[in-house]
Amino acid sequence: MRGAPIGADIRRQLDGYAVELKEHRVVAADDELSRVAVASAVVAGLEGNAAVGALLVDPEGGVLLSERNQMFVPYFRSDGHAEMVLLSRYEEDHRGTSDLRGHTLVTSLEPCEMCMVRIINSGVSMVRYVASDLGKGGINGPNTLAPHWAALAAYQDF
Repeated sequence: MRGAPIGADIRRQLDGYAVELKEHRVVAADDELSRVAVASAVVAGLEGNAAVGALLVDPEGGVLLSERNQMFVPYFRSDGHAEMVLLSRYEEDHRGTSDLRGHTLVTSLEPCEMCMVRIINSGVSMVRYVASDLGKGGINGPNTLAPHWAALAAYQDF
């Protein structure tokens, strides 16, 4: 059942990952950002959502916002993907901002096609993801972006 509380054995496993994340040694510049995105994903999984976390990074490298998947908890929302929640929250809190050029979106899982279109529209300059969503992702998945979306994304780094 989607959104149902997870079993004790899975909770122990996720709690173990949370401890590993806290002890993770930073090797590359993106490691710390990746760790934060994965930590948000663990929280989402513990809540009964898909285990995906995302963060928005300003042009200077500071984390502006961190969000997680909220498709099932606290209530069902089909657009509750971590990237969508993140962008909606930022746009709501910064209504005078025209776009997110110069910003980076870091996510624990390769964004789906729906999220990719939203990211392209937002103007985010760079997307970094920790794990590929094999066969389903909006960047390396089976479908390529329609020509008009590919043209809009020409100046973005995915």
